[in-house]
Amino acid sequence: MAVPRLSSDRPVHPSVGGKAGPPLHYVTLREGEEQTDLATLQVAYDRAGKATRVQWQDPQPRDWDDRGVLWVRTEQNRDHAGRLWGKPKFSLMHAARQRETMQELRCSVCVGQPSRTREGYLFLLEPEDSPLEGRLTIQPPLCLPHALYGIDHCSYLLRTGWKLVRSRVPRLHGVVGGIVTLGPDGSPHLEPAVAGLDGRDLPIPYTRHKLLPWVVASQLVRRLTHVTPVNLDQELATARITHRAPRSPSSR
Repeated sequence: MAVPRLSSDRPVHPSVGGKAGPPLHYVTLREGEEQTDLATLQVAYDRAGKATRVQWQDPQPRDWDDRGVLWVRTEQNRDHAGRLWGKPKFSLMHAARQRETMQELRCSVCVGQPSRTREGYLFLLEPEDSPLEGRLTIQPPLCLPHALYGIDHCSYLLRTGWKLVRSRVPRLHGVVGGIVTLGPDGSPHLEPAVAGLDGRDLPIPYTRHKLLPWVVASQLVRRLTHVTPVNLDQELATARITHRAPRSPSSR
């Protein structure tokens, strides 16, 4: 299974190698954080000999989320104090850290509390033709300073534009991942995620109950509901922030 990609190349957590620098996303994958060999996937059977689900050869309770979906395993580069280290791969996300920040609704950059008002949590989205209400996203929420940093410094967002929104109820929707099928001999084979017309992997809703035991997830997906487009000038004034980020046509 391919490592999940960020929808942008914006830099995002502390620094690289302890050196001062731009913030790096907590969710960004680091060099050396390797994924567990998919050959170690195996099939679990009930007492009657019926295949029930896919699992790792040495299953651990944390392998599954609350909905019973198995997740990819990826190493984490952390020092004795728990700090991340290693050269960042800016366009790739670490599956466990994306899952953590999306599940707990934490800022994907600093892992702190995201910006939240009466209108909801703050999300930074790419411009799309689809309506904002009900939009699916793999991007965790952000605190306002780090949302502004992304708007100001991300070459991808500066090129394509962006949408800043708030969602009062960002509902858990499902996951992005591959589906395991069984070969003639009963061995598991992981089929890659199905891509939509826009080239992005299609999410698997949590409502697909019979399919979920055979999914190997790499990204958690939320559906944004009760969405309100953000007026950036008002947000900055309310937060008493005087910094102004470059504007793009789609952000107005």
